[in-house]
Amino acid sequence: MNTMLTIVCLLVLGTLGSGDTLPDRLQALKFGRNEDSYISFVPGMAISQITHEASVCAWLKNPSENKYSTVFTYNGHNFRLAGRGMYNHVGSSSSSYFPSTTPSSVTAVLAEWHHVCLTFSAASKEAKYYVNGEVVATKSAISGTISYGSSYKVTVGNFAPGSSRYYGGEVTDLNVYSRTLTGEEVQEKYMAGMCFQERGSQEDSKVLSWNDVLKQPRTGSVTEFVPPIPHCEVMVLKEEMEELRDQETTQNKKIEDLIEEVTTLRKCQKKCKSTD
Repeated sequence: MNTMLTIVCLLVLGTLGSGDTLPDRLQALKFGRNEDSYISFVPGMAISQITHEASVCAWLKNPSENKYSTVFTYNGHNFRLAGRGMYNHVGSSSSSYFPSTTPSSVTAVLAEWHHVCLTFSAASKEAKYYVNGEVVATKSAISGTISYGSSYKVTVGNFAPGSSRYYGGEVTDLNVYSRTLTGEEVQEKYMAGMCFQERGSQEDSKVLSWNDVLKQPRTGSVTEFVPPIPHCEVMVLKEEMEELRDQETTQNKKIEDLIEEVTTLRKCQKKCKSTD
């Protein structure tokens, strides 16, 4: 192995073993199990684009036993992502809650990190709830749209500030989009895993990012941490190695170009001398 490559590998391995934050690793938040633990803020104007098409996705773990557990809302019932897989909600109609009970496939993964997405389309009057890339609940015949207001707030970790419908669990990589993500796109997000910040073809439709959420003031017990996922360390090392190989390829090309230039110059010098 190239000497430089060996040194970098050792440095990366040393970092992984030191307990330092890994490069580009996702930061997660753990909310206290009470009504006073949440993040609430007025989002930017971009959120106005979700009225007719919208999706919110996140990685969740270990929500409270509260059956009304809520991990995300935009103006309360207007657009709500449930913490335990029941009572998601889209639009103004009080009958738009779904599902009314937690699907068994969701109950089975609540204690571990699992990926969720709630999507909505006003055109099809339909909302879908995905867990680990699969549709587990669908709500049809939804009337109206998601309303927008310049003073409407996003709340993460509870239904609303001080509400008894608190989340009380862990969350990371929560992002909101102004598009109805397809089943294939949701599956892609799930398969990408949670080692790094989300990277995908939907970046141009993202109207609220996880980084935006992390920058907001926090109320009560909200702890930030890096999820201890062993296989992520291997992925970090692989990314570092790939980046280093790309740099080596670039440097080798520069060296080859330089050698070619020097060779051409020497030929020119010899020609000039013979002419003299």
